[in-house]
Amino acid sequence: MCGFCRPVCPTLEKRGWESYAPRGLVNIGYGLLKGKLRPSKALVDSAYSCTTCGRCVVKCPPGIKVRDIALAVRSTLFQGSSTPASIRSLLAKLAKTGNIYGKENKRTPEKDSDLIFFPGCNIKHKHPEIITSSLRLLNEVGTQAGLWNGTDCCGAPFMLAGALDQFQALARENFEKIKSSRTIFSCPIGFQTVKVSYPTLLKGRAPDTSHITEILSSRIESLHFEETRETVTYHDPCYLARLMKVTEPPRKLLNSIPGIRFVEMADARENTRCCGSGAGITETYSKELSREMAAERIKQAHQVNADRIVTSCPYCLDQLSAVSNGLPVDDITVFLASRLRPS
Repeated sequence: MCGFCRPVCPTLEKRGWESYAPRGLVNIGYGLLKGKLRPSKALVDSAYSCTTCGRCVVKCPPGIKVRDIALAVRSTLFQGSSTPASIRSLLAKLAKTGNIYGKENKRTPEKDSDLIFFPGCNIKHKHPEIITSSLRLLNEVGTQAGLWNGTDCCGAPFMLAGALDQFQALARENFEKIKSSRTIFSCPIGFQTVKVSYPTLLKGRAPDTSHITEILSSRIESLHFEETRETVTYHDPCYLARLMKVTEPPRKLLNSIPGIRFVEMADARENTRCCGSGAGITETYSKELSREMAAERIKQAHQVNADRIVTSCPYCLDQLSAVSNGLPVDDITVFLASRLRPS
């Protein structure tokens, strides 16, 4: 195999061994499929150190679906009860409470609405300010959205950990609630899971979904911001930029702020560098590894002399904030809402 994927893999960069490289995971998948490999500590470590960022897929000349193979390996490990204890604990919380934090699911009053804002686990339980700012911005552009009143989670942790039966059950439950509505996400993981993974697994039509930056940028004439003299860079989340090809709307929104100086980091758009979270899975399995990856992104922000990093994913927000050393990191909706000109 050619090895074009090796220079862009964040896990290989930090671990160094070929078994952590994309083509190493492909060989592991083949060995498990043929019964030539048995789960071992080293094999499990390789499988769950992958962030599923998809950067290797973009760089692969023959288009090998390395990300799909990595997820298939995790599914095989889950079926064989070889899933790491930390991941099993996360899945147990999700199964019990409907979110990965084990928090009570306090449902909001049901509202009749053809448009639903779906926060997801992280935003609801760690970043409620993103809900407030998202709904405020949607109202500003004349879009009235009701708040999601179902299970907190989109089910991505089940899928990404290999628990496909549990993912399918939750996907069916959620799909029944949103199939006749339009759904808006601030979380790219929920956006990609519902728009792509739901119809793939359930063999049905794709739900009508959008990321909030798509909605806001299409109605940008309704947004009026105060002037800000600041050098800002944007971190593209893997799930939004690489997997869903949404790169221009966030930049259009940021560049609409008067006085802002927008700068690009070295790895941007579909070539973005992973924050290391792995949609919460890699971070749960190895926080040290995931933070090392995030630190590389902070270095790139300093290289362009950014005063602030803005991103569009709550998991990226957590990762980058944890290692930013005082460099401000904001969610894009919070950043935009804080700079709205008073009506």
